[in-house]
Amino acid sequence: MLEQLNKLGVAVNVPKESVDMHNMATFPGENPQPVWRIGTDGSVLFMNKKAEQLSAGLEGSKGIFSHPVWQQTLALVIKSQKNCEAEIDLQGSWFRCMFVAVNKAYVNIYGADVTARIMATLALKQANALLEDRVVRRTCELEESNEKLLAEIEAHKRSEEKLRQLSYQDELTGLGNRRYISDRLDQMISLSSRQTNHFALFFLDLDHFKQINDSLGHDAGDDLLKQVATRLQSAVRTSDLVARLGGDEFAIMLEGIHSEAEVIKIAQGVISTFHHAFYLSGESNHIYCSLGISLFPDHAKTATGLFKCADIALYKAKELRDSYSIYRDSISSELSHLHRLSHDLHTALEKNQLCLLYQPKVDLASQKVVGAEALIRWNHPRYGVVSPLEFIPIAEHHGLMLPIGDWILEQGCRTLQNWAAAGHDRLCMALNLSPIQFRDERLLEKVSAVLEKYQVAPAQLEFEITESQTMENPDKHIQVIQHFLDMGISVAMDDFGTGYSSLSRLKEMPISTLKIDQSFIKNFHRVRSERVFVQVIINMAKMFGLTTVAEGVERQEHVDFLKELGCDIGQGHHFSKPLSETDFLAFLSQQSSCIG
Repeated sequence: MLEQLNKLGVAVNVPKESVDMHNMATFPGENPQPVWRIGTDGSVLFMNKKAEQLSAGLEGSKGIFSHPVWQQTLALVIKSQKNCEAEIDLQGSWFRCMFVAVNKAYVNIYGADVTARIMATLALKQANALLEDRVVRRTCELEESNEKLLAEIEAHKRSEEKLRQLSYQDELTGLGNRRYISDRLDQMISLSSRQTNHFALFFLDLDHFKQINDSLGHDAGDDLLKQVATRLQSAVRTSDLVARLGGDEFAIMLEGIHSEAEVIKIAQGVISTFHHAFYLSGESNHIYCSLGISLFPDHAKTATGLFKCADIALYKAKELRDSYSIYRDSISSELSHLHRLSHDLHTALEKNQLCLLYQPKVDLASQKVVGAEALIRWNHPRYGVVSPLEFIPIAEHHGLMLPIGDWILEQGCRTLQNWAAAGHDRLCMALNLSPIQFRDERLLEKVSAVLEKYQVAPAQLEFEITESQTMENPDKHIQVIQHFLDMGISVAMDDFGTGYSSLSRLKEMPISTLKIDQSFIKNFHRVRSERVFVQVIINMAKMFGLTTVAEGVERQEHVDFLKELGCDIGQGHHFSKPLSETDFLAFLSQQSSCIG
C-alpha cells in the first residue's frame, strides 16, 4: 500500500500503529461499496475496486473530492478529528459517505450507495402523498357519513319521540291513553305521598253506546267519542287530566282535591254536560254516562288499586244510569258476592241447583185456576234461595242465559206433561222468554221439538216478553212472535205500562195477552188516578181483543176492583205464593176452598 502511495508521489510518514490501521482499512478491498483513504492534504492514498470504478474518468486524483460538500466535510473531520457523514451525487448515483478520522495524517472514507434509499424515500413520499390523499378523501367521506349518521340519529330520535307520544296518546280523540294516565297516576302518587296531597280518579263510560254503533254505524260512534272527549275537557279544570282508556271508557284524574264535596261537585258537572244532545249524522241524540270515583289515599295507594276501586264504584253507578258513585267497602263486598255467584252459576245447572216454582193464574170470573207462571229460583248451597232478579243479569252477561232458557222451556213442558197425567190437561204454562233467546236462530225449532217430545199442545204454552226487549230489533221480534201465534202459542206483553208502552206500539205488536204490572195494582183500590190508569189499560186491551192479566193481586179488594173493571185473570199472593210442581197439584185439589 505504501508503494502505491509512493507511486502517486505522496510521501507519508505513518507510524507503525497507523500502518496497522491502514492495513486494516484496506482489508475490505473486495467490499462492494467504495472505500477511500484520503491524506490530510486531500490526496488519495487508497481506494478499492468500487472506488476506482467511481473515480474512473474523473480529472485528477483529487477530482472526485472537488465537490464542496466533500471538501467541507473532510476539512471538518481533519480539524475536529470526529467522524462525520455526508451525501453527494457521484456520476448520477447518490452515496452516503462516512468520514472516519483514523489519525491526523489521513481519513478513511466509507461510501454506501443510497440511490435505492432515495428511490425508496421518493416512493415512500409518493405513497405518503397517496396515503394523505386517501386520508383526506376518507376523512371527507367519514365527515359526510358522520353527517348522514347524525341526521339518521336525529331522525331516529324524532321517530322515537313520535312513537313515545303515540304510545301515550289515543289516536282517535287525541287524549292520553291508559298507559299515559297510569304513569301520571304513579307520578302523582309518589308526589302526593311525600306532600300528603289528595287527588281523585273518575272512571266513566257511556250508557248504551253499543246502540249508537249498531244503529248509526261506527263512524257515528267515533264522532260521538270525539265529542265526548271535548266535553269532558271543558267540564274539568285545566290542571286535571282526561284520558280515553278504550272503547267508550274514559278516565279523569283530579289534582289538588281538598274534600269529597269538591269531588261530587265536579262529578255532577261532568254528568250535566251529557244532558245536552249530541249531533250525529245531522240528528240530535241523547247519550248519558255513568261515573265511578275513587280517592287517594282514602281508597287505595296504587294506580291499580285506584282503578279497581273506581271500576267497582262505576258498577254501582250503572245500576242507576246517568249518575255517579263514590267507592265504598260495601260496594266491594256486594261485587265480591256477585263474582262468587257468577262463578257458581256456571255449574248450577249440572248440579241441579236450579228449579222452577209455579204461581197459579186464576180466572177472576170463575175463580178457577187456568194455569201458572213458571218462576226460576236458584238454591245456592251457601246463600240459600237466590232471586232471578239477582242471577239472571249475571247469566245474560256471561252467556249462560241460552242454556238456562232451554232448560226452563223443557222443564216447563215436562211439568205440563206430568200435570196432564194427573188429570189436569187444560192448564196453560207461562214462560218468560229472554232477549238472548229471541236472538237464537234455532228458537222456533227448539220449541217445536220440546212440544212434540212431551206431547204438549201449543195452546198450553204462553211466552211472556217485555216491550223494551222487542225494541232492539222490532221487525225480527215481530216476525218471531207471529210464528208463535201461527203455531197456536200465546204471547203476553209483561210489565205493561212501565216502559215504552203506547197505543201505537200496542197496535203494532202481534200479541194475545197484556199483563198489568203489579206496581199499578198495589194501591189502585185506594188511589183514584191509578185505578183510572188500570181501567185505561184494560179498555185498550179489550179494544184489541187481548186477554188481561193483573200481577200482584194481594187483597180481596184487588180482586173485587179488577172484576169490576173487567180484568180477565189475576195472579198474586192472594191466591197463592209460587209452588213446587207437587205442591201445585195439591193446590189444584184444594182450589175450591182456597179461592174466596
